[in-house]
Amino acid sequence: MKRQRYFLLFVALLLIVLSWLGAASARTGLVVRSLNRNGVPLLYVTPKNAQRVPGVLVAHGFAGSKQLMLGYAQVLAHAGYAVMSWDFAGHGANPEPLEHFSLQNDLDLRVVGAGFTEISASHDSIQ
Repeated sequence: MKRQRYFLLFVALLLIVLSWLGAASARTGLVVRSLNRNGVPLLYVTPKNAQRVPGVLVAHGFAGSKQLMLGYAQVLAHAGYAVMSWDFAGHGANPEPLEHFSLQNDLDLRVVGAGFTEISASHDSIQ
């Protein structure tokens, strides 16, 4: 019985190490920046040394966060896109409370667009 527990412990540790290596390798070749515009937490992911690439906005669903969308952002960035993801009010790192019927305010993309515009001026990587 003790031998089986050691084996399971070994397998669990091996899987943890492999998961960390996979997560670290997913960021290889990418620029990942955490930003905050007008109180809205943003996550910007783009290929390194990119010169004018198309931009994509990635929004999460209810009970989600920008961190949960990081996998999608990394895949899109590896495919040649600049990606901006953000936290809606009451989700993730956004300090604004979730209010009844507040979806329209959250879908106001001017804040996110302003983040893209600011980054493009300093990084010249998005159209």
